[in-house]
Amino acid sequence: MDKLIQIVRFINDNSYLTLYHCDFFEEIEMYKDEDWIMFQTRENGCVGSETTGQEDVDEAYRIMKLVNEKFDHSFEIDVEEVDEWVSINIRYSL
Repeated sequence: MDKLIQIVRFINDNSYLTLYHCDFFEEIEMYKDEDWIMFQTRENGCVGSETTGQEDVDEAYRIMKLVNEKFDHSFEIDVEEVDEWVSINIRYSL
């Protein structure tokens, strides 16, 4: 859990991606057994045509690279595009 807290803070400080668990820090006890988190955005996506924005895709891959560098590849990370949403899913691998 401590690693997930570190990564949440790191991404919050370095990106405009939004944490999917919006109450993560307020309800941290509820998430203590979680081994994954998700950040997402549609900041530059088109809601009307349901397409992602290239800027958001680039940002997700930039964050994926930074997390891998900072945390020595101790997380499984994937980028997902659904409609106008871009998500980065991060699972802690023990």
